Amino acid sequence: MGQFTRLLTEFGFAPVDLGALREGGALMQLGGPLSGKHFLFQG
Repeated sequence: MGQFTRLLTEFGFAPVDLGALREGGALMQLGGPLSGKHFLFQG
């Protein structure tokens, strides 16, 4: 796990590796299936 991933986890986020910028960006951009979604640990 990288430093940035650890930091996000400490803040309560659940980082998800979406792969390369081309594929992951398409998932997150406006109109994509993950657009505007926030992933937080519910614990």
